[in-house]
Amino acid sequence: MTRVIPICLIIAASPFFAGCGEEDEGRNAAWHKEQGDYYYMNGRFDQAHAQYILSLEKDDEFIPSMLALVYACRMQGKLEFVKAPNEYGKRLMEAKYREALHWGMKVLEEEKGNDDGLHAIGLLYYDASGDSETRLDTALEYFDRALDHNPRHTWAQYYRAWCFFLKGVKARGEGARLEEKGQGEEAKKKFALCSRWYVKAANAMSDHLENWEKAKGEDAPREADWRNWIAMLKEMAGAGGEITGRAKEFGDRIKGAHPGRESGSVREGEEGVAEEDLPPGVRK
Repeated sequence: MTRVIPICLIIAASPFFAGCGEEDEGRNAAWHKEQGDYYYMNGRFDQAHAQYILSLEKDDEFIPSMLALVYACRMQGKLEFVKAPNEYGKRLMEAKYREALHWGMKVLEEEKGNDDGLHAIGLLYYDASGDSETRLDTALEYFDRALDHNPRHTWAQYYRAWCFFLKGVKARGEGARLEEKGQGEEAKKKFALCSRWYVKAANAMSDHLENWEKAKGEDAPREADWRNWIAMLKEMAGAGGEITGRAKEFGDRIKGAHPGRESGSVREGEEGVAEEDLPPGVRK
């Protein structure tokens, strides 16, 4: 005679489910995070966002999902502006960036010195800096704080370099305008300031390459581009920020590395999100 054993008894007796009630919350949070990462990697940021929210509903102190939400909201915001490059799209983008900042601050509430959280907040200010030197300085402050907690934080070093570069570009532009007004001495000061920023940018780029190799045991992505950036910046620094013929030669060899604030590179449903745009747990 065949005996029917209820499936619930089999499950209850299985060692796989031992302690399930105690660990279910954390396991479910991690599971939703993994699902979100899959969607994120494929450029499906709305679905990723939804999974990260579900993860936090299971465990509202799960820092990896908070961090991932910063990145998901950021990419959602960029995508909104790509879809509607007007005032309406800009408002939607700003709303997503405010949500991203909320999650970044939540990370720091949970863990004050979280280097990835500090970097993520810096990234939001960097994206939003535009012509605002105050926001660029705030971004730089967060990147510096991330590096204080983790000197080998490769992406904080990466964006720190771009902050220096953009500050140099601004100083160069101010110098050119002063020169047009006949204020030669003041213009020279701005050109000298531009040179100093370009040297700092080149040094930070060198640090990024060195940190990447030490941390990952391999060359950084787009290393050839970075080497050309370093050479170009040093060349321009020696000429008060001017793009010399030699600097242009180095610049023409650069294929992909750029300051990265453009939203036009963001596409929905496209595989291969740039590594600097990936949440910490998804990076190599």
